[in-house]
Amino acid sequence: MGAGAGSRATNRAAYAVPETNFGAQPPAINNAVATSATKSARESLELVFLDQQGVEQRISFPKKPLGFEITMGKVPILIRGCHSGGWSERLGVQTGWELTTVDGSQLAGRAWESIIQVLMQSVEELPRDFSIPQHRDNLEIVFETSAGLRKLVFWKRPLGLEFSTATPICITGVAKGSAAERLGVQINWLLRQVNGQDLTGWTFSEQFGLLKSFSARLPDNYTSIAPHA
Repeated sequence: MGAGAGSRATNRAAYAVPETNFGAQPPAINNAVATSATKSARESLELVFLDQQGVEQRISFPKKPLGFEITMGKVPILIRGCHSGGWSERLGVQTGWELTTVDGSQLAGRAWESIIQVLMQSVEELPRDFSIPQHRDNLEIVFETSAGLRKLVFWKRPLGLEFSTATPICITGVAKGSAAERLGVQINWLLRQVNGQDLTGWTFSEQFGLLKSFSARLPDNYTSIAPHA
């Protein structure tokens, strides 16, 4: 852990858990997540892959979560694994396949942020398969900003947040290249909720412990399009 995790006395706490993956989703995606009352508006979502032999594979997903993992920030998008019992495994998606098209949108030449935005927005419109266990491997934090409340979803550690040890917790710094920086977190934002838990009236130790606990559950090495999508 960084400063403030008990390693040295300070009036600032740098919340940085060792580097893992599913780093920060880009702000546009989190704005979509923050608007959260999305409706299921489609019956299926077609993804097109290239398999290891370069053969096109068209897979139609009827429900979310999709159930595959990809490497954070890397293009082209390669499948790193499929969740046991998930839709990707059921439909025959294989490790090593390259994702080339999402709902008719070609991904060639797109940046990572653009690809994930298209993918997540398309997945949001699918109905959820409640027979598949829902794992919490993201971290939703609601900040109070000068423009009102803002919800951001962290998929990777370290979070890259530095904050005071007073309450309400106030952001005093953002680590360069971190998830927080990529999500657009700003100095002087106040921490208000963590994964739906209102922090009003909590002590600093209680808030920090909750943040540390949920952050420790973030996935290691991969970004997962499935349980949370």
